[in-house]
Amino acid sequence: MQHAPDSSSMAAFSTLRCNWSGQDGKGCQNTADDVRWITSCQHILCEEHAKVTYESGDVCPVCKTEGIRMVKTAATRESRSRACRELCLGGLLPSELMSTVSRGINFWVFQKAQEHAQRNKRCAQLEQREQNITRNVEERSEE
Repeated sequence: MQHAPDSSSMAAFSTLRCNWSGQDGKGCQNTADDVRWITSCQHILCEEHAKVTYESGDVCPVCKTEGIRMVKTAATRESRSRACRELCLGGLLPSELMSTVSRGINFWVFQKAQEHAQRNKRCAQLEQREQNITRNVEERSEE
């Protein structure tokens, strides 16, 4: 029997994170709850990595797309009250509403896929490192 996830694991899953990845393969993993920067190629950057990206040019640090633009958004739950959301969406035609919701869901799914790919890449790097260490230990023990 499968148990329902607890609220902390659901909160962790629903949190969007910075997509930046260092040369060593370690991801930033800063949460993008308060302020986030979204690139035109749909990557999320935390304040720190958005600044580095902006200062270094117009190339996305995640996918290397050139000529990107970035938009800063306030992402706090408090900044998006229920009344505000209803007012923003209330005047849309059903087709516009569905299109907006579809884009929002697609963006969220894309972000979760990015996080998953980044974790898989990091796991592969750590597994390779473990194999190298094991091989070195075995070679030294044979000497």
